[in-house]
Amino acid sequence: MARAFHQSWKETDWPCNFYDFGTIGRPTAVARNTLVRQARGTHADRVLFIDDDQAWTPNTVRRLLDNDLDIVGAWSGARYAVRPTTEARIPACVFEERDGQMRDLQPQDGGLQEVDAIGFAMVAIKRKVFEVLEEPWFRTMRENGGECGEEISFCERARKAGFKVWVDWGLPLWHQLGGAGSYAGQLSYR
Repeated sequence: MARAFHQSWKETDWPCNFYDFGTIGRPTAVARNTLVRQARGTHADRVLFIDDDQAWTPNTVRRLLDNDLDIVGAWSGARYAVRPTTEARIPACVFEERDGQMRDLQPQDGGLQEVDAIGFAMVAIKRKVFEVLEEPWFRTMRENGGECGEEISFCERARKAGFKVWVDWGLPLWHQLGGAGSYAGQLSYR
């Protein structure tokens, strides 16, 4: 687990009853499906995914959950190892679909925006989404048969089922180099 993740976790202002599950060393789609199965065995009303290569401010989780949306994520740039003096275009891991392809959106100034897909560096998903979608919830194939990340496939299927996908541009994460697994929590947040 990355040091910045551990520090962020320790300093988080957890706004609700929370129990965490973790998986390490498994393919991401398998890990996320396992975590959802574990959470569905509880009375949690949401699942919060946080990848262990992220860092965030103490109030980020509270602010994300206060949005009270079916699927909402904070935004995280892609991992780049660049010197601080080097400028680099950092994709936001937030996507819109154009011509059948997912394209990175550039970070915006604060606020919520409906999007076609988001990376799951930190995302809260209401239980009802998992109850509507067929298992396995996370797959690495798009509906059109092309390969993709498990987040893209999940977001496509959720949108097709009538759910909206949101990003909160006011909640940046810091994507760290390193990290070994996926973590999720079951949340009872009202």
